[in-house]
Amino acid sequence: MSSLKNSHQSRWWDKWDKAAGSFDLMNRGVELRYGEVKREWFSHSQGLTLLVAAGTGLDLQYFAADRTIVGIDISMKMLEKAKAKAVISVCNSALLRADVQNL
Repeated sequence: MSSLKNSHQSRWWDKWDKAAGSFDLMNRGVELRYGEVKREWFSHSQGLTLLVAAGTGLDLQYFAADRTIVGIDISMKMLEKAKAKAVISVCNSALLRADVQNL
């Protein structure tokens, strides 16, 4: 049973690795429509904040400069893109490959 789970996880992770290249473009409309709403939502974060499914780091821009964010994602390709955004983000952030189901 565990080998089936691992195989399923591998396929799921591969799916998101493949999507990383076009993820930002596919979500451009969402960012334009909800960007300021996200900024308001994320302004309520306090202390150390866990960002689940950090993806390519699109949401990092919405956190205030005094916030510390730990972003997790199952896709290394997504995290590679997120790390480039983390460098220019005003918040403090760490990005890790992790599955929220196995924290």
